[in-house]
Amino acid sequence: NLLSRVTTLIHKNYSGEIPDPGKLSDQELSIKHKSEHLQSTVKTLIDDMKINEAIEQIMQFIRDVNRYMEQNTPWKMVKEDKVNAGRVLYTAGEALRIGAVLLSPVMPNRTLILLDALSSEKYSYHWGGLSIGAKLKKHSPLFPRLKSTIPDPPNILRGLVDFNLWFYIKNNGKYRGNICYVLSIHYNRYNRQTSGRHVI
Repeated sequence: NLLSRVTTLIHKNYSGEIPDPGKLSDQELSIKHKSEHLQSTVKTLIDDMKINEAIEQIMQFIRDVNRYMEQNTPWKMVKEDKVNAGRVLYTAGEALRIGAVLLSPVMPNRTLILLDALSSEKYSYHWGGLSIGAKLKKHSPLFPRLKSTIPDPPNILRGLVDFNLWFYIKNNGKYRGNICYVLSIHYNRYNRQTSGRHVI
């Protein structure tokens, strides 16, 4: 999703060419420093055979970049300030590139798609690997939706079943426990609700 956001905005507003980030602000410098720290952290974890933890560190870095995008909203910023929006998009793209390089040993095919989309042939962990002015390439979805092979019977139950169970105490001179439940079955075009109560 983050790759799609970045590439779509660059295609639409910068003729598909990676924008010049100019001078990095504190936010961008923070992401750059995180990427540098991430490299050593991942290396240490892999040396200790903690592969899952290494992957989680990389994914957390990508989540931080996604949050950075949400905070700066370059899709709005670009309408009034293409220079700063370009800085945000370059930063997000470069962070994605570094994340892809770090993930390449465990996800070689997917990361290759990402790197190719960013026109990056550099497997460098160092900041600045994206070439300013490089033309982005079209890419297939990193994780395409799988089509279900399960047959669809005409009367198949669709949707969600919610089971709500709660207790209440009724005070009518003495306490009695009441268990109430509501079973809601949501269909595609209509709802059917069944309810019942069992008194203990």
